[in-house]
Amino acid sequence: MVSVTRAVFGDLPLGAGTVEKFQLQSDQLRVDIISWGCTITALEVKDRQGRASDVVLGFDKLEGYLQKQPYFGAVVGRVANRIAKGTFTLDGKEYKLAINNGPNSLHGGVKGFDKVLWTPRVLSNGVEFSRVSPDGEEGYPGELKVWVTYMLDGGELVVNYRAQASQTTPVNLTNHSYFNLAGQGSPNIYDHEVTIEADAFLPVDEVLIPTVGAGGGWSPRLQRTVVTARWGHYHPGFDVRDPTSSALRTAQGLEDLTELSVDVCKEKLLQCKERHLT
Repeated sequence: MVSVTRAVFGDLPLGAGTVEKFQLQSDQLRVDIISWGCTITALEVKDRQGRASDVVLGFDKLEGYLQKQPYFGAVVGRVANRIAKGTFTLDGKEYKLAINNGPNSLHGGVKGFDKVLWTPRVLSNGVEFSRVSPDGEEGYPGELKVWVTYMLDGGELVVNYRAQASQTTPVNLTNHSYFNLAGQGSPNIYDHEVTIEADAFLPVDEVLIPTVGAGGGWSPRLQRTVVTARWGHYHPGFDVRDPTSSALRTAQGLEDLTELSVDVCKEKLLQCKERHLT
């Protein structure tokens, strides 16, 4: 059984609208999402001893999300991650995007999907948010209709993304939550380990742009390799991509909608799911 409640979270400056908070709760977990940026503000899960704790970073008040902050819990787009020098060529035409991260365009530009008010619709086990990104927003071509749905399914939080474009345009959506699996109040994550199952990874340069083509992967190619990293200090990181995975195939309009690659929406409906296991 899933309960869905809604409440006012705060008002935007200059009468720009009211931000609502939606709380989804089941026996196993609870998640709070606000209509500003489709942002997950809290995700409370139980550990093996049955103790509940909030495992994502966020703010208690709207003002925290309106200030400069690293995309805590928000949906980012049109294109998550960086586009080198804020330019790309599509169907023979060069497009110039807003530059907001060194020499590059990051997470959709200066005013990406994280910095807009979405329209909510309550479901029996979740909430759906939608918006229309107009042609030319942040430099991207074509009008883009977007739907993001958060649902509870037993012990899972399911995030579903859909997008429909009026013309060919890059689309790459994801949620940008920061996790601390030790729970709210824990000092840091430096003793945590992350395991990534991937056939290959892409090294990045000093401004975090992959140094090899995404289609070719990294040589030598790794087969089902498990990469484990211990984060004791800041590391520029790497991008992971498995071009053979069914989740990444672009046939029939199904796109990879993680932060790790950019694909093209060709005037058809796209769908992808993220499942967060507790």
